[in-house]
Amino acid sequence: MDLQIYPLRISKNTGSRHVDLLFLTNESKQHYCWIKSLSRLLSCQFSEHGHELFFCRRCLSHFSRQDIPDEHMEYCSQKDAVRIEMPEEGTHIAFHNHKKLMRVPFVIYADFECFTEMVDTCQPNPSHAYTKAYQQHRPSGFCYRVKYVHGDYKDSVIYC
Repeated sequence: MDLQIYPLRISKNTGSRHVDLLFLTNESKQHYCWIKSLSRLLSCQFSEHGHELFFCRRCLSHFSRQDIPDEHMEYCSQKDAVRIEMPEEGTHIAFHNHKKLMRVPFVIYADFECFTEMVDTCQPNPSHAYTKAYQQHRPSGFCYRVKYVHGDYKDSVIYC
């Protein structure tokens, strides 16, 4: 038996006199029940330890703090109501339509050149962690090229 709870109808009226109803149905009977606490009804499905969760009445997303669904409602109330359905545990989602990928319009190729010089260092202290520096990099130049899907975007920049 697959029992799921999801919104059937969402009122456009918001306020303190809000009533949540649960619609139960089987092959021959239908019945409405008053939901005294939406959090108590749904929290046990998401929390093993019985911690109170706060729910969005439109999409039934759950949150651990009361201030989060208040922020979420500003966004959610502007959209159509939906029921979020996640894949079952252990299943994998993979992308296979590589021919439908869009090319990135810009690509930047860059190169940075340095001269390496040997460094004289003092003896490390074995009682402390250390990194032994033996070379120092002195910048000598760089180059970058911006490529556009339809050709070069700008000339290459070279600095020596």
